[in-house]
Amino acid sequence: MNISSKAVAVGVGVTWGDGTLNYGGKTYTFSVTGLSVVDLGISNVTSTGEVFNLNNVADFSGNYAAGEAGIAVAGGQNDVIMKNEHGVVLRLHGTQQGVRFTLAPQGVAIKLKS
Repeated sequence: MNISSKAVAVGVGVTWGDGTLNYGGKTYTFSVTGLSVVDLGISNVTSTGEVFNLNNVADFSGNYAAGEAGIAVAGGQNDVIMKNEHGVVLRLHGTQQGVRFTLAPQGVAIKLKS
């Protein structure tokens, strides 16, 4: 999974972007809202991640909240782990040195594009 930011607001951070998901030999595009970068002054952000518990590509779309206790996915100290209502778990990490992510209070919405 790859995500690239498309907008920056000073004092708020990146709030939306577009991404690609490689699943079952196909590439799917998606939009993401509600993900922010903690560090100010970053104009473009790219990130990569892993997807767990995805049995049907349609389950990738959803509202993701911060990972809860019991999600056994190892990650670095700056990784964000989140889970949606279908049980799909994402581990996301920035490709730039020192980039730290945070989730909006309402969570992160991911929607597959047609």
